[in-house]
Amino acid sequence: MDTETGKDQTTASVNHSGGQQRFLPLRVILLVTLLFGLNAWSIRHLGTDLREIAIVNTFLAFVGIVLGWIEESEAGRIRAGFGRILKRLVDGQIIVVLYLLSLLGTSFVSSVSVIADGRSGNSTLFLAPEGSERCEDCPGEVLEGPSGVVRFVRLTSIFGHPYYLEASGYQRKGFTLYPWTGKTISLSADLVQLPTIVLRIPHSLHNSLQGGRIVVDFGSPRGSFEIPMKSGRASAQLGPSAAISEDLRNEWRSELRTQIGASETLREKIFRKWLNPLRSEGMPSPAPSQRIQVRFFTPANKEVINQEIVVGAESLQDVILTPR
Repeated sequence: MDTETGKDQTTASVNHSGGQQRFLPLRVILLVTLLFGLNAWSIRHLGTDLREIAIVNTFLAFVGIVLGWIEESEAGRIRAGFGRILKRLVDGQIIVVLYLLSLLGTSFVSSVSVIADGRSGNSTLFLAPEGSERCEDCPGEVLEGPSGVVRFVRLTSIFGHPYYLEASGYQRKGFTLYPWTGKTISLSADLVQLPTIVLRIPHSLHNSLQGGRIVVDFGSPRGSFEIPMKSGRASAQLGPSAAISEDLRNEWRSELRTQIGASETLREKIFRKWLNPLRSEGMPSPAPSQRIQVRFFTPANKEVINQEIVVGAESLQDVILTPR
């Protein structure tokens, strides 16, 4: 009886071993596929460089070379250790657990890639969960155009998590961040540029430019910003930097012909003072439908302009300020 039981156990062990060997190629393929998927996820979401992966592979190759130089007995023990580890990794149950842990771990982390996509200039980016206030003291990430890329790694969930992106010079964009796929946002294709406003000082106040100042009040919580004026510069620009279009130049010339008349020299002098608008560093960009208050003070600190402006949706808006 004991002999028959021993034979049955031996037969079962052989069958189990044969089954393990028969499915070994499939388990190896599943393990390699998992490693490939984790590498791809790391590159996509964590920004792992292919060179970093190559360094790891080079290190493993170096270990293999070292094993060839040391004593055979010692190398045999090290290889046996690696063999035991690999044997455990290709175990079917271990592979199932690794797949489950990988799916679980990668379902809570994702990334947002913001690309300049041909847009020149730099833009400061700020990414936060929807419903949270922007950190005014946080410097943000700088995206350098025209081919720059900035990657944010953020927590999410299987069902996605809402975030918003603020880019200087562009309207705020809200979206849902999902795991695995991540999110790619292009400045040129996915974001809407904030309008640019050109404020023009009327020619009747051009004698008050040097030492004068424009004060722009955005209201709470942004507050007021000051633009000191200069002699020969009779305009200021709010929002993203933009060139004065040819159509707008023609409108100014037509306006001056109506107001000034035949004095071409005077018209050209006024026109050139409007062509190079002044800007204030750190001033926020106005958003469509926003109301801002613009005041102009002479060098004697006398307020001669106090005008409310309702920001439109046009990309370039021209405003001639009106004295009180």
